[in-house]
Amino acid sequence: QVEQEVMRRYGIRRERRLVTPGGSSYLNSISVGGVEYGVPREAGINEVIALPERALSKMIALEQMWLVARNYDPRTTQVKRVEFGVVQQSEGKWDLGIVDIEVQDLRGILGGDRQ
Repeated sequence: QVEQEVMRRYGIRRERRLVTPGGSSYLNSISVGGVEYGVPREAGINEVIALPERALSKMIALEQMWLVARNYDPRTTQVKRVEFGVVQQSEGKWDLGIVDIEVQDLRGILGGDRQ
């Protein structure tokens, strides 16, 4: 299956872990195979998605490329929400990609374009 191959490529795994809620997390939730895994709200053994450094690096790079391709300045743009998934690339191959994203330009909030 395509999804499993992409998950293996980046080392993304489903795991059962003892989780303490309230810790900082880069991701609030991730959707895999139509099942959404959120940050657990209760302490205990929970099914989570384990994201190794190479997966997180890919996700950060995808965000940066998306912003630059649409003429957003990554220094003054906040990514409020992003949904990653397995998407078909232009060359027909399947890979990790951005399914949906919500951004906010912070220049107006910060009081002008600061350098």
